[in-house]
Amino acid sequence: MVLVVSDHGFGLAHFGRECLNQLFAQLGLLRYRQGGRRLKSQLLKNLLLFGRKLIPYWLQGPLARDFPRLHGRALHESEFSGVDWSHTQVFSRPYGGQVYINLEGREAEGIVSIEEYDPLRERVRDILLNLTDPTTGRRVVRAAYRREDLYHGPYVEQAADLLIEWDDDVLRDSLCCRVAGKSITVQSPERRGRGKRVSGLHRPQGIFIVYGPHINRGATVANATLYDIAPTILHLQGHPIPGGMDGKVLTDIFTEERLRHYPVQEGEPASVRVQAAAALDFDAEEASKIEERLRGLGYIE
Repeated sequence: MVLVVSDHGFGLAHFGRECLNQLFAQLGLLRYRQGGRRLKSQLLKNLLLFGRKLIPYWLQGPLARDFPRLHGRALHESEFSGVDWSHTQVFSRPYGGQVYINLEGREAEGIVSIEEYDPLRERVRDILLNLTDPTTGRRVVRAAYRREDLYHGPYVEQAADLLIEWDDDVLRDSLCCRVAGKSITVQSPERRGRGKRVSGLHRPQGIFIVYGPHINRGATVANATLYDIAPTILHLQGHPIPGGMDGKVLTDIFTEERLRHYPVQEGEPASVRVQAAAALDFDAEEASKIEERLRGLGYIE
């Protein structure tokens, strides 16, 4: 039995999603520092960028461990270059899929009170849903979800306050927002040089292919999600599906004969004791090979 599964798809890269913090600044929801503090911010950001290019691989890790505070500040400035947190209510992660409220008591320099949280989040959500491409005038956001719309469980509060589903058929490299009858257009930042940027970015639709005995050959599976992979594999291995487990067994992939002989069962599987494997302790050479492969895949700059 062979399963080929991806946790996301890919498509052509467009960078309008990186414009959100610029847009928030134009709308007065975020502020960038001026003068000396902004210069210091840029120096920290450049330290990280040039360090990754000039310092040998084998030395980058030890330096980051030896200077954790400096490394942490450089990473922060790389993501949020020049942001004045004392005057920032809303901010986005660099790739523009997650929007956060700078909530007092939760964020390190939060300024938004809990009473202001819901009204501000709804205001930002309305802004996102009405963003358009300045050339076509078409809306670029399919949906803007509150975190509780998508997630449940004890760690919901660690998710972003708003999560964006972009319309990748419309989104290009700029965004347009109409406020009080006036249009605000922001362009994707030119940092790193357009020619050196990645050519593809993630898409929500991934890949699911299965081959083997008792598989319903040629069938198309509708509405499959990542949640369904684990219970489907448990079923293939003859285990019952835990009652509280997210997802479902993808019964459409099986022939009717197999489902008659091996119906889906619910219940707690036998406990499995996981033993720590000595093989997980990598030596320097193995760690270097892993880093090289991650770099080749684009996960490490």
